[in-house]
Amino acid sequence: MSINGAYVIVIDSENSSVVAFRIIRSKVDDDIDISIPKPVSVPDEIKSTFSEAILSRNDYLDDLQREFGSTSINFSIIESDIYGAGFYAIQSTESDQSSDSINAFDFMSNSSLRRQTFDRLTTQYPSYMKFNGLWNKTVNIIGTSFGGQAVSISADLSVLAFMPTLTFEDGSYVIAEYNMDTKTFAVKEGVDEGGNDIPNNASYSIGGVYKINSSKHYRDLQEYMSYFWLIKFISRGTGQSCTMSCRVITSERYECTYHCK
Repeated sequence: MSINGAYVIVIDSENSSVVAFRIIRSKVDDDIDISIPKPVSVPDEIKSTFSEAILSRNDYLDDLQREFGSTSINFSIIESDIYGAGFYAIQSTESDQSSDSINAFDFMSNSSLRRQTFDRLTTQYPSYMKFNGLWNKTVNIIGTSFGGQAVSISADLSVLAFMPTLTFEDGSYVIAEYNMDTKTFAVKEGVDEGGNDIPNNASYSIGGVYKINSSKHYRDLQEYMSYFWLIKFISRGTGQSCTMSCRVITSERYECTYHCK
């Protein structure tokens, strides 16, 4: 049910425009309530600030396109910057590990790596920080201009936030969100080199079957899962085609069987 006098704010990111309506309720035959949206003027400050925000967002996406060839971020291109700054290093002693490059497991399990990646990208591409500031300013002006009437008004501009996909050398990737409050990346989704969804917190159920590409892949997955869950790992069989299946033993423990044929 609409409330008489409430405002509806419509934002159009494609055309960088903002329009507003006030909801007017009235009665027609048989005392039927109807709600009619009446256009109202939008302050120029809202229009200009929102337009600047969209321009900054587009500048940021253009920057990514120039460096990475797409709006996905190829981590191998920025990996040397992070190594060179001494932020993060992976130790490798396994004889069959052809590369010690960072992958999705590393990114999801290492908070320092996520934070330093955030620092690198926001420093290299300041347009995103500008967009975020203008975005918040737009929300505040909308609240000031249209709030405090019959109902309070809030603007949800989250649909405009860009969540980059970071791709890694082994084929794994993560979809991450800029967390401007904590100055780091929050991982929304991760996929490993075998195409398996990577569980991203301890409340996530890890039951199911995982495709395993190599012994290194298995070790990476095993190490990552052991960080969050109590798991008994069992290995069975030898061969080139491998999977790992996990099942619940108790409310706090799992059993995962690595099987090759």
